[in-house]
Amino acid sequence: EVTGVQTCALPIFAREGDLEGGVTLLRKCVEDGAAPNAVLYNCILDACVECGDVERALSFFDEMKDLKLVDVVSYNTVLKAYLRQNRISKAQDLLKEMNNAGLKASQVTYHELLNAMVATRDMQGMWRLLDEMTKAGVPPTSITCSILLKALAERSAPADVQRTMGLLMSLEGPMDEVLLSSAIEACIRVKRLGLLSELIRRYRSLPGGLGSLSAPSYGSMIKAFGQAGDTAQVHALWVEMEQHNIKPTPITLGCMVEALVV
Repeated sequence: EVTGVQTCALPIFAREGDLEGGVTLLRKCVEDGAAPNAVLYNCILDACVECGDVERALSFFDEMKDLKLVDVVSYNTVLKAYLRQNRISKAQDLLKEMNNAGLKASQVTYHELLNAMVATRDMQGMWRLLDEMTKAGVPPTSITCSILLKALAERSAPADVQRTMGLLMSLEGPMDEVLLSSAIEACIRVKRLGLLSELIRRYRSLPGGLGSLSAPSYGSMIKAFGQAGDTAQVHALWVEMEQHNIKPTPITLGCMVEALVV
């Protein structure tokens, strides 16, 4: 039986860039009578990817298939390797192969692919993948929304903006500051202050309201509404910030003064 020490040693070889040492350890484990197992092979697979040797990773992946050792972790590792080389179509083929093999892709799998599509501005592919994800019974999470928000820009199609914000609004439970700040920034980027107002109204109604936001987040909203001439929102945000005992930074104060001047 392969010992935990041997298994844990493989990532060390990868971190030190000694892939040959890791491969030698794997072969020695097998020669010493250890039964091949998914954990050990997944470690060497990951080591190959971390060392940038994708071809060897694919060779080990094929070996794992022959030994019937592939699992979700194996597929995720190879998918990550393809995406690092920007071979998105190969990664998509791998996802289909994974499903055909009866292995359910995890949120990690879908999020890796979504990130790659956002980076290449493949909006159609992004929405197709999201539909596949939902159909496969993997529900969108706050991480999914964070990825989608990164795709929104000033020239984004209104339908893309509306669908992204609709998905965000449908999330259950409180929204953490990181996600809320990302949503605020996205609304400002696409110049949709109506959506920002709707977002603020929703989260004001939740326990704690917008009290978890930082001064810079308030500053961004104050600046945006100031540029739009909405002084009522500007004043409301400033008062709310004071009520939550959030101390304004010099930048927040600058945003407020600029909003009033505008």
